[in-house]
Amino acid sequence: MVTSSTDGSLVAVGLRDGSVLLLAPHLPPSISMRAAQIHSSVVRTLIILPGAAPGLFELITIDASGQVLWTRAALCDSEIQWNAIAALDIPQGRAQSVAAAVNQKLGWAAIGTTSGCLFLFELPPLLSELQISPQGLNDSVPVLMPVLQWSRAHGRHTLTAVVLEKAHPASTSKNNSDCTIVTCGRDGHVQRFSLQVVLGTEAPKEANNVRCGDMNNDMKVVVCRIASELLTEGWVEGMFKREKRQLHAVTFYRKRLELMDLSGTVPLVVLSSISSGASKQWQVLFTPHGIRIGFMRKGHLATYCLPQQLQSSHICRILARGISSLDIRTVCALQLNGMMLVASGGEDCYVRLHRYTADGISEICLLASERRHSSAVRCALFVPSCGENDVQYLVTAGGGCELRCWRVCVSSSQSDNLPDSNTAMIEWAVVPKPDSADLRIMDIAVIRTDSSVLIAAAYSDASVRLWRMDTHFHTFECVARDYAGTHCILSIAAVDIGNGRTLLVSGATNGQVSFWDITRFTIDADNTPCSKQLLPVADLRSSLLAVHDVHQSGVNSIDIRFTTDNTTAYEGNPVVLVATGGDDGGVAIREIEIGEIQALLRMEARRIDAHASSVKGVVLLGNNTLGSVSTDQRLALWSLPKANLASSDAQLCLLAMSFTQVADPSALHLVQHCDNRSSLMVAGMGVEFVDVETD
Repeated sequence: MVTSSTDGSLVAVGLRDGSVLLLAPHLPPSISMRAAQIHSSVVRTLIILPGAAPGLFELITIDASGQVLWTRAALCDSEIQWNAIAALDIPQGRAQSVAAAVNQKLGWAAIGTTSGCLFLFELPPLLSELQISPQGLNDSVPVLMPVLQWSRAHGRHTLTAVVLEKAHPASTSKNNSDCTIVTCGRDGHVQRFSLQVVLGTEAPKEANNVRCGDMNNDMKVVVCRIASELLTEGWVEGMFKREKRQLHAVTFYRKRLELMDLSGTVPLVVLSSISSGASKQWQVLFTPHGIRIGFMRKGHLATYCLPQQLQSSHICRILARGISSLDIRTVCALQLNGMMLVASGGEDCYVRLHRYTADGISEICLLASERRHSSAVRCALFVPSCGENDVQYLVTAGGGCELRCWRVCVSSSQSDNLPDSNTAMIEWAVVPKPDSADLRIMDIAVIRTDSSVLIAAAYSDASVRLWRMDTHFHTFECVARDYAGTHCILSIAAVDIGNGRTLLVSGATNGQVSFWDITRFTIDADNTPCSKQLLPVADLRSSLLAVHDVHQSGVNSIDIRFTTDNTTAYEGNPVVLVATGGDDGGVAIREIEIGEIQALLRMEARRIDAHASSVKGVVLLGNNTLGSVSTDQRLALWSLPKANLASSDAQLCLLAMSFTQVADPSALHLVQHCDNRSSLMVAGMGVEFVDVETD
């Protein structure tokens, strides 16, 4: 058995013969270890708690016979001082003790067991410390008896952690509470209890949420359960207290580990990752630089570091209570009336609309949600402004070949402190389902012309289709269709390249990227009057350029940007930057010159080892930076090659890479704030905002 303090400065090792080793890694090797046999049987449980002063630790050790020993370790410059304080007596037959908390300043200690029992001990004001020699204890330590026992505090589930903290001043004024007990267990709950000492004549009767215990001098201790909250459908395996009443909990559910911040009114998921299950093979460390968490996964040690600035600023916010458990496949954002609207869709077939502000988690709320899709929602995009105040249009698509338009109405006079009752999300137009039930829409792109809207959709049958959206007649009209080969198209994007020209680019499962000039369809869409009649479907004609083997497998994400930096170098022809991310874990950037009848590849740069697994999203941040996210839960920023470089000299250089708290990332979206800030929005098992700075 091995454990460490939450700051990593003290490590304890329990051995089979009852010995315990104390290690202080930061001390010189000659004095960094202490060992003593303080138990008569194998040490089953070790718990290190922070003491009343820096470098002081309370150590709770429990052996196979059920003996619970409380010792104290002090890290000095010359040695590790180790003294025994007391033994905590647990009645026989009450299962194994696995959780403990000691707070001598408050005068209480608590023990939790595998049967869900909570034992409470009163600590005498003066307890002598007995020095521990290498041979063990020379004298017997005092034995403390429990003053209160709460059976089944967490039902029949293991009580995994307990924390003692000073009662909040507001609660003290109401019920004279001495302290607050916080417990968690494998029933997935976190519970809070108030503790107070009263005269025996004033003690209430015991009830479902009240327990009483006898003390000396006709006094009684009264413990009341004041709150119980379900954190997870799985297990809450640990809980840690930091300064300023900060509480963190570690949960496991379906082999997924989550670190949650319980300090606010709503639990905040700080980290989420796939693990090997809820075993003791994990550890959380709180350092001045941030949080470090490590655990074993398939025989390998996985370690993540969350920098302090990532935790303290608003760059990481979960959108709403419960959204961290949703499997989100797509997300998009729009600034409207001084607020940010965020739309999301996922595996549960819901389309959700949120209001988000970067000031704090209390300013996040769900505005509307609708379930009209019959299968997973894979893509969602807002339509650029159509000139209507307080009205926007949202386009969603996914499995079953369903393409839907939503009319979003948000009042500009709403209160920021109240849920918006004037928000409406109405289904406005729907593309009829095709005969083939297996056909799916993989990605969409929105093209806004002077008077109409075109939706480019990528299909699983290798086709690209252009739909004209008519908001007056509530219809979609297919105006063009073509095939980009025989492989499923995974991603699609469009860009205005100037002079009224529009370029469309798509990526397929065979790693091919194709380019189309769809200018004539955007011009015809503006010149063709609205009609309820179905017009003949045209062909997109041959693509301007098809780039093969962009990736070794599917092109999962594409972003394209029109640049004016190199137009003089290429005889005035428009130039675009195309970024791609693939299933092979690589990212690539290409500079394409767009002529009248063909497109030419001028420069390319690849990074085949950009990520350890599939890249799910790429975005261009200006002409100099590329962002990417992968299922390896890493968010990376890359510097793009300088202009006019040959492909042999062009390289993608890593600027920064950090861990994202969103497990199973599936989408990456760029958000431009009103104050010219930029954020990357990562979606997967939850949503995270990350502020980025670019030159």
